[in-house]
Amino acid sequence: MTSAESKETQAKQTKKRKSDTKPSDHNGGHGKKKKSRQKQLRDENAPKYPRSSYIHFLSARRADFEKEHADMEKIDINSAMAAEWRSLTDEQKKPYIDQAASDRAKFEQLSEEYQKTDAYKEFMKKKKAHQATRTSGKKGRMGDNEPNEDDLLKAGDIPIFSDKFIEYNRERETLLRNLRKEVGRLEEEEKHLKEHVGEMEATSRTMETEMHENTQRCGALKSQLTKWRKTFAEALKSLPLPGTKDPPTPSTVDAYLVKVHQMSLDSPAANQNFLAKVRDAISKVSLE
Repeated sequence: MTSAESKETQAKQTKKRKSDTKPSDHNGGHGKKKKSRQKQLRDENAPKYPRSSYIHFLSARRADFEKEHADMEKIDINSAMAAEWRSLTDEQKKPYIDQAASDRAKFEQLSEEYQKTDAYKEFMKKKKAHQATRTSGKKGRMGDNEPNEDDLLKAGDIPIFSDKFIEYNRERETLLRNLRKEVGRLEEEEKHLKEHVGEMEATSRTMETEMHENTQRCGALKSQLTKWRKTFAEALKSLPLPGTKDPPTPSTVDAYLVKVHQMSLDSPAANQNFLAKVRDAISKVSLE
């Protein structure tokens, strides 16, 4: 073989090796194929999951809120509406909470009724067939060496890797997903309730402070009033009411002054001398 022929043969072999190791165009240029995620069957006839009280609030309020805040960005609207929900009183939230409770009761009733229908039974058959197909596909990928049933680990009385176990596992996963949704909804409501409780506690502390200040003011006013009663009783002790002999005291000076005022309205001329003395005594009182 000549040198030229040797070089040509070597070039062909190199080109062939590159062609054999080139990644397939069907997997995006990567050596590994991406696993396609199989979709879960969804029962379109099943009752829809109920809304929470917060979602009912958003649905009822969003249109008006967006009109009132037309210049606000969409991302800010959600935060602002959440803040508005937290600021609502229990009485204002009650219609939405009642609506959510009513929806949940209807959902539970409809779910119970739906599980008795032919549509539900038909869906469960399709679901079982779908799961069986997936299981058989997994078994094919595992190879031809199938494990003996005696060698299988067991969950209760259900052998692992059996169709019955797969069905049982799928049902538990569905239940778990529903529970997670419920937990998420409850955590969201708990978050809003905690924020509301925090606001209530802050308001309560403010009111307690104001009440303490008002109590102190009332105590000061009572002390001042007691002092003034003693002062007026001392100034008028020599001026008992006409027809009586008892002078006013700190406990009776209020009634004394009421009668003097009535006397000045009903018979000022007949009691002119007494009224003048009372007027003079009061004018000398210092209330400082």
